[in-house]
Amino acid sequence: MSSLIEQVLAPRLFEVLRRRFGQVLIAKAGEPAVWGGTSYVGGYARRDLRHWGETYRISCLYCGDTRNQLSVSHLFGQSDANGRPITWTVKCFSRNCLADRQKRREFADMVLGIQNRNVREFWPINAATRTPACIAEPLPPGHCVNVTQLPPSHEALRFLIDERRFSSELLDYYCVCFCLEAEPRFAIAQGRIIIPVWFQGRFAGWQARIVGEQPSGWAPKYYTMD
Repeated sequence: MSSLIEQVLAPRLFEVLRRRFGQVLIAKAGEPAVWGGTSYVGGYARRDLRHWGETYRISCLYCGDTRNQLSVSHLFGQSDANGRPITWTVKCFSRNCLADRQKRREFADMVLGIQNRNVREFWPINAATRTPACIAEPLPPGHCVNVTQLPPSHEALRFLIDERRFSSELLDYYCVCFCLEAEPRFAIAQGRIIIPVWFQGRFAGWQARIVGEQPSGWAPKYYTMD
């Protein structure tokens, strides 16, 4: 077990999760996070994560999950732009339990200790060993977020999961996004699902798909980056 802990990107976080919650699975091993733009939450600036990178999966203590459906990014507990610990990079893919702010705070207290609400010594992170699945080249059409980070009731997430039967894990793995605000040259992509295009294992571009079925006589269902 000690050799495994030494190989992960966040050894101390991994060890705490293993000690407190039991079995810990590793997803996207060795991949760094990919940052996007900046949004404002509660009056604070917060950088958006396009890709969580290496994540640690445990069973969710809130919904009784036993299939390691709670994912914690290796960035959990690190310092954000305001010098506060990052505690929002955690998600339950079983029932989205951690969407509740109070539960996120309780989970952070269990993992980081009560001092996470004040200044603390942030845990070290090892250097990444793999190229992330989401490379920010070519440029995205604008300000995009992973669809799995949208509210559970969002129409794009419901369309992909309820109608098209894609799992949250699959959508997250391929970095399927939603365009909140498009650049002027890609204006048609705004409000669309952004599907990455891969060529020989590398990110080569994207397609922007409308949410739902194509309205008659309207814009094309798919728009491909030019």
